[in-house]
Amino acid sequence: PRSFSWPALISGSLVVFVSTTGPIAILYQAAAAGKLPVGIINSWLFAVFLGSGLFGLLLSLRFGIPIVGSWASTTTALLVTSLVEHKFSDVIGAYFGASVILIVVGFTGIFSRIMNLIPNPIIMAMLAGVLLTFELKMVYSTKINPLLGIIMIFCYVLGKNLNWKAPLLVAFFIGLAALSINGQIKLPHLSFSITQPIWTNPTFSVSTFFTLTIPI
Repeated sequence: PRSFSWPALISGSLVVFVSTTGPIAILYQAAAAGKLPVGIINSWLFAVFLGSGLFGLLLSLRFGIPIVGSWASTTTALLVTSLVEHKFSDVIGAYFGASVILIVVGFTGIFSRIMNLIPNPIIMAMLAGVLLTFELKMVYSTKINPLLGIIMIFCYVLGKNLNWKAPLLVAFFIGLAALSINGQIKLPHLSFSITQPIWTNPTFSVSTFFTLTIPI
């Protein structure tokens, strides 16, 4: 595009990094909780990144506005407990149902009316409840390495107060540098291969409709 510029490319890269790495980390926790095999996890990540990339590329070019496809951390966090209580195919069915509902809401334009019917404190309480576990884990993790935890939290808070574009990235790289200096990073043996997508037929249940589809 004629409007290409390096600052725009850097800003877009930051958006992609932040919007994908957070939910993906939670997705790995969900996969571990559900004891999913490696093949399913790789196929899942393949679908997430391919779908998100195509979604953002096509819609950005079509409408001329910045759109990035990504998984929201709040909805991904629901999977940490859902994959323990429900089958993987039921979870897929719940996401399928949520997608259909979102399409209907988008085309009919009733989103604002639905939001007006639900008090904002209830919505905020639902989000807080979903993310509370991860917030508490952040506090508990400081017991393992108190100095590292305090430094990263301080860097993040400082970045937020100074209105940095990506304070989370600053905290992440500072923490990574601190671990590298202390020799606490151990790189495992990595092998690369082309992902083989695995198809899983969705199944539908009433329980996942209320515990997953509606909250999503």
